[in-house]
Amino acid sequence: MDPLSITVSAASAVSLAIQTISALNNYAMTVKEAPAEVKALIEELQMLTETIHNIEETFKAKAKSSEGSENEVKEADGNLQTLTKAIAGCQAHLAKALAVLDECGMTVTPADEGLNIKTGARYKRLFKRVKYPFNREYIQRLLMVVRDYKATLTLSLSLEGT
Repeated sequence: MDPLSITVSAASAVSLAIQTISALNNYAMTVKEAPAEVKALIEELQMLTETIHNIEETFKAKAKSSEGSENEVKEADGNLQTLTKAIAGCQAHLAKALAVLDECGMTVTPADEGLNIKTGARYKRLFKRVKYPFNREYIQRLLMVVRDYKATLTLSLSLEGT
């Protein structure tokens, strides 16, 4: 696994996290009885996004520099595998959450951002919003998963810097 692959993976994860944060914000504003844990999840996702962005920047710099010798790459190979697996796992969990939010009409596409939403589409979204996509237990589990990935990625990033 080379630094460029990690950079691309991290950029993709950041994009997915931003979409999930946007959908969760929409969920929190739309559903009055949304669990309080949603706000904690949004905050954790914002911190996770920063961590992944730091990984992206670190490996972007490593890809540009030619300092890494073959021995350094072999020594860091275990850490690169950990980073790759953690980013992939994080993406999988975020994609699942985003899919559930999308089913309930909580994601906002660029076309939806304007005020020109068709009336039929507006009513369809309102009816979908009546369904609560997440129960408190699911949000708490997702919150724990996000915290675990954030800890793993932070540790891997700190090992990469040494």
